[in-house]
Amino acid sequence: MVLPGKPGDPIPQNGDKPRFDFYKILPGNAEAIPDPKPADAKQADAAKGKNEKENTLKEPIYLQTGSFQSAGDADNQKARLALMGAEASIQQVMLQDKVWYRVRLGPFNKMDEVSSMRSDLAKQGIEANVVKKD
Repeated sequence: MVLPGKPGDPIPQNGDKPRFDFYKILPGNAEAIPDPKPADAKQADAAKGKNEKENTLKEPIYLQTGSFQSAGDADNQKARLALMGAEASIQQVMLQDKVWYRVRLGPFNKMDEVSSMRSDLAKQGIEANVVKKD
């Protein structure tokens, strides 16, 4: 398609009719929705804060996804968790003259986070036990 005129020439207009429909859908023609009343917002914030306080744990907890005698097995579990998007750590501990490698997620400060992570792990076939920091 070839337009008449030279480059840089003004584009001819067809009267007062806009060339494009987007002028009709630009903001300004929309109905305004009022903001919630300040009292409603304060009540919602108070309820949210109360739920967060009830959900917050007194001390952080961890999810242990395995305890292995081989460092390689612990690394494999950590890598498997990383592929799920979970950042795990490995703790080396001595129990009855044997070295064990614990794979743990956390710390978690809210029970909702713990429940959500446990359900995600269960979907992948990984059993996770709730433990406190030792």
